[in-house]
Amino acid sequence: MEVREWVLTEEGRRGRIGASLPCRYCRMPRLPDAASEYKRTKIFDATTTPAGLRSSHTTKAGVWGEIVVLEGRVLYVIENEDDASFVLRPGTPGAIAPEAPHHVEPYDDARFFVRFLR
Repeated sequence: MEVREWVLTEEGRRGRIGASLPCRYCRMPRLPDAASEYKRTKIFDATTTPAGLRSSHTTKAGVWGEIVVLEGRVLYVIENEDDASFVLRPGTPGAIAPEAPHHVEPYDDARFFVRFLR
């Protein structure tokens, strides 16, 4: 979900009739079709998520990641990009591009793991 202030007024809503709205999730990187998993982390929750995942970090050159949420929600933030944060849920994974600075913030209800692909 996104906060769009213009929906709060009749004038704002009327001004957007027929307008195309950008899809936040379409801005997320896409895993290459040929990428295959070579390892994964254990399952984390809000209390077991390592500090390294909660702070800015990157994958190595040529290594993709995918945040897979089993339960609850995880905030995935791609740094160095304007407004590139995503609330991930089961069925909505987060793709991590090689060498892209990012971090996660699990909600209290989260259970997730990270797959690594090349």
